[in-house]
Amino acid sequence: MERLRWSGYLLVLMFLVTAGCGDDTDNVVHNYQDQRAADVSREADLEVVVTEKGEKTITVVGVGELAQTYILATNGVAYTAEVGDRVRIWTTGRYEESYPVQATATKIERVD
Repeated sequence: MERLRWSGYLLVLMFLVTAGCGDDTDNVVHNYQDQRAADVSREADLEVVVTEKGEKTITVVGVGELAQTYILATNGVAYTAEVGDRVRIWTTGRYEESYPVQATATKIERVD
């Protein structure tokens, strides 16, 4: 009887441990799309100067206190900024702690 009870405890424990495991890519995609839709309603994450522009990335340096270098993925983002332009950038809010910092831009707007 005691062995049966411990087997039940072990089974419940295994369920609880594995319940958090799984593929959450659908939620990530939906969250990313929700963040892109909300960009208009919030302030820009960064105000920076463009130092390099590639096909799918843009390298920028922060202005003032935020003199940090960022490489931002720009897939699907329409923008007209060129090297030397000052821009406001909205991101997904997820930053990779690397040097330079990497993130994904959701909106880029030139500052006149």
